[in-house]
Amino acid sequence: MALRCQNYHSACEVVAQSDALLTMPAGLAGRIAANAHLRRVAVPFALPAAQLHFYWHANSEFEPANRWLREVVIGVCERGLFG
Repeated sequence: MALRCQNYHSACEVVAQSDALLTMPAGLAGRIAANAHLRRVAVPFALPAAQLHFYWHANSEFEPANRWLREVVIGVCERGLFG
């Protein structure tokens, strides 16, 4: 691993301007990689599941609207609708 990016859009920009490779979820690759003019190829081996991290500011911990949004996002991810 040569580089970690905060998001896949940034990672695609790095790859598009270098000879690097990028692994990303297939669902996202179909939407992002084509716009970055990258070639999509399946890896010939199994990869471990991706780890997702969710961050928010401590001041928002008990805000009802923020808590609601976090619960919605977590629910969507748990149902597998995220990618």
